[in-house]
Amino acid sequence: YKSDELTQAKVLVDKVVANSGTSYRVERSGEAQAVAQCTGDLSATDCQDCLMEAIQRLKLQPFCGTSTWGDVYLAKCYV
Repeated sequence: YKSDELTQAKVLVDKVVANSGTSYRVERSGEAQAVAQCTGDLSATDCQDCLMEAIQRLKLQPFCGTSTWGDVYLAKCYV
């Protein structure tokens, strides 16, 4: 795996979750991007909680550990 790409992916994922306040979020750096979205019926707090759960699942999946891309879809949000 390419450690620079992996580091960049992790930084973007953290930034997209930290960018609270909207239900649709995008962070880009060069050719890389991270996208997160919540359903419209979630409050800002519930959206943030859902995205944090999705990020934790993404980081804990053994097959995602050294991958530079991945998706996690939950009932009310995705990353």
